[in-house]
Amino acid sequence: MKLVWICFYIDVLIASFLMGIYYSQPKVSVIMPTYNREKLLPRAIDSILAQTYKDFEFIIIDDGSTDNTIQLLKKYADKDKRIRVLRNTSNKGIAYSRERGLIFARGKYIAIMDSDDISFPTRLEKQVAYMDKHPDIAVVSGLTTSIGTDNVWYRTTDPQEIIFTMHFDNTIGNPQTMIRRSFLTRNNIHYKMNYAAAEDYDFFKQIIFAGGKITRTNDVVLAVRYHIENPIEYYVKQQLIRRSVSKEFLKRYGIDYSGDTKPTCEIVTQMADNNIAGLLHDDFLKQKQIQICKGTQ
Repeated sequence: MKLVWICFYIDVLIASFLMGIYYSQPKVSVIMPTYNREKLLPRAIDSILAQTYKDFEFIIIDDGSTDNTIQLLKKYADKDKRIRVLRNTSNKGIAYSRERGLIFARGKYIAIMDSDDISFPTRLEKQVAYMDKHPDIAVVSGLTTSIGTDNVWYRTTDPQEIIFTMHFDNTIGNPQTMIRRSFLTRNNIHYKMNYAAAEDYDFFKQIIFAGGKITRTNDVVLAVRYHIENPIEYYVKQQLIRRSVSKEFLKRYGIDYSGDTKPTCEIVTQMADNNIAGLLHDDFLKQKQIQICKGTQ
C-alpha cells in the first residue's frame, strides 16, 4: 500500500508541475470525480460553467469509465480551457479519484462537486465571498434541494451543533462544501485510499481533529440527486466505515461506542463528564446533555 501511494504522488507531482507551466493559478479548484455517468454529466458540468464567479479551474477525474464519458469530457475541455480532464487507467474508486484531483488542484479554495448533482449559479460566488471574509474558516457548507423539487433540506448553521452531529454521522455534506486548501496542506489532510465509501466523513473528521473551523450558511447552493444505483456491497462498506469514523470521534472521550447514529443520554453524559477532546465547549455539552436526557424521561 505504501509503494502504491509513493508511485501515486510521484506521478501526480510530475504531471502537476508540467501542467502548471501552461495554466495560470485560479482562485478556486472545482474537483469532480465521475464514473460511467455520460447521461448525467452534461447538467453537472454545465452548472459549473454557468457560475457567476468565473475564476476557477474545473478538474474532472474519469475513474476508468467504460461508457462514452471520456469522449464527452474531451469535447467539453476543447470548448472551455478551464476544464482539466484526468483519467485513471482503471476504476480506482472515489477516494483515489478525489485525492488525485486534490493534489492536482492549484486554487486557494477547493469546491467539491459530484457528477450527478447541479450547482446553483451563484454557488461559487457566495462561497468565495464568505471564505474571503472569514479567513479563520476551514470549510463552509451550504443548503441543498433535491433535483426536481423546491424542498430545501434545512440544517443547523451553529458551528458547535455541526461538530456535535459529526460525532455520530456525516452531516456536513460533501458536494456543497468549499475548503481552504492551505489548511489541508498545513495539516497533511488527505482522502484515505482504502476507503471505498464514506471517504468524505473521514476527510472532515481529519479537518475537525486538526482544529479546523466548519460552518454552514443559509445559502442554497446545490440540487442533489438521490438514488441507490451502487451494488449492495458498497452500502455495506459505507455503513461499516461510517461506524468506524464515529467510534474514532467518541474514543477521544474515552468512550467505546457501538456506532449507532443517534446520541443517547448515556453517551452525551459521558461526553460532558469527560470532555478532554476539546472539540466542543463544556457549556454546549452540558446543555446538550440536559436536552437529550430530558427527552428520554
